[in-house]
Amino acid sequence: MNRLKTLTRRRLLGAGAAGLAAPVVLPLFAQLANAATVSDYKALVCVNFDGGNDQHNTVVPYGATAADDHYTRLYEGVGTRGPFRPNAKPVYANLKPINPVTPQRFQKAVALHAQLGQLQTLFNDDAGRRLAVLAGVGVLEQPTTRADLESRRYGFPNSFGSHNDSSAAFLSLGGEGDRNYGWGGLMLDALSSGTVSPFASIAITNFNGFGAGRRTDQFVVNEEGVILGLAGQLGGNADFDAFFGARGREALTGILRGSSSNVLEKDYVRLTSAFLETASAMKAALDASVNACTYEFLGDPNADRTRIRDNSLLKQLRTVARLISQRSQLGLSTGRQIFFVSLGGFDFHGGLVSSQEGRLAAVDTALYYFDRILGDLGLRNQVTTFTTSEFGRQIFANSSDGTDHGWAGHQFILGGAVKGRDIYGQLPAIDRDSLQFSLINGSLDHIPDISLEMYGATLGQWFGVSRADLETIFPRLNRFYADTAAAHAAGYVGFMRT
Repeated sequence: MNRLKTLTRRRLLGAGAAGLAAPVVLPLFAQLANAATVSDYKALVCVNFDGGNDQHNTVVPYGATAADDHYTRLYEGVGTRGPFRPNAKPVYANLKPINPVTPQRFQKAVALHAQLGQLQTLFNDDAGRRLAVLAGVGVLEQPTTRADLESRRYGFPNSFGSHNDSSAAFLSLGGEGDRNYGWGGLMLDALSSGTVSPFASIAITNFNGFGAGRRTDQFVVNEEGVILGLAGQLGGNADFDAFFGARGREALTGILRGSSSNVLEKDYVRLTSAFLETASAMKAALDASVNACTYEFLGDPNADRTRIRDNSLLKQLRTVARLISQRSQLGLSTGRQIFFVSLGGFDFHGGLVSSQEGRLAAVDTALYYFDRILGDLGLRNQVTTFTTSEFGRQIFANSSDGTDHGWAGHQFILGGAVKGRDIYGQLPAIDRDSLQFSLINGSLDHIPDISLEMYGATLGQWFGVSRADLETIFPRLNRFYADTAAAHAAGYVGFMRT
């Protein structure tokens, strides 16, 4: 995503110290004077699969006979139907069957990828019921069918096929550079009166558009909890005394205390001082939780290097858990927080099977860990984790045994407030003649059944955003619901307990 698209006056004023990509936050005391308009605590955690995850190998359709065995049709062929990806199939013997409450229209049975054993356990947990699958979600400008595409009544979205544009569309509902704010940040705007807490929107590792609003900026820390932003430009350490020594701290303080009649300089000093104040509070919270939310129950991090020690997503979610555990210290014992974490490497143009296996193994361990830690903190009902990926993949394998950019994908939603052990939407019929695929340009692209607006509105309603505000944040929502009042009353897609 183009980081320059969120350039505003206050970010420009802070750029000399923090860099254009770093958020400028307001002083800690500001949040006390402008409390959120809610009386409880909730958090949304967005887990982004960067590159476009292959949905067909993640949530796998199969059946008991050749007639309804979509897995065989997909990878080996049944008569004239397939094979679509003969050298790009996961290990059939190790698939992880799941048992959704609602039967799928086209499949007799469904499984998760062989590396998603922990997610299988979470999904099939009938007592907990806190993991759900959202099938066929993607960027849509209006409800679109195969007939619409073939008749050219509607076309593909402008973002189609582009990583940057599709990421921007998924996270901010606009093409790259088209919209300044993300739907996560706009939700925080809607739920806050006055100044938004500087700790309401936190991105791990990279600034991104999802958590930026008109009054909401993202605070960025790395996967280990080191504060980025101003300190990140000066060596990646928020402790100025440690980095520069006492004299460096005194010199910087002296500069900031200097008087100036220049309006730009005065704003620069004010915003830089505000960042230092806020960074100090963030560092205190991170220091206080440095030994919390450990990986002990997963095993020995050094012995199990790939699964634990080298798992970037696991580290990011641990930092999220540490910050959630310190929410009271950050002034958010009541209020709302949004976190953004991301795992790259999902652009599987070649070697799909081996490449995706490692990525999904990391996801499996990380999400299981996070669910367990939230249980230990007693916060499963207050925190909802959901996945995003800019697009899915085409059903055909390419000549490199990979898959190319597609359209719809499947996502996971995890949390105590989720109506779990179910699949929302329909897994597609794996067939060349399926109405759920487009044959435009000779490729089989999975046409989304569920739009980003529908996905986001369902999460937003649980988060506490009003119907009116949801329709402002998602201005195309009424294209997918003829009666938006009835849709709101029904919980939109319906995967959250409201």
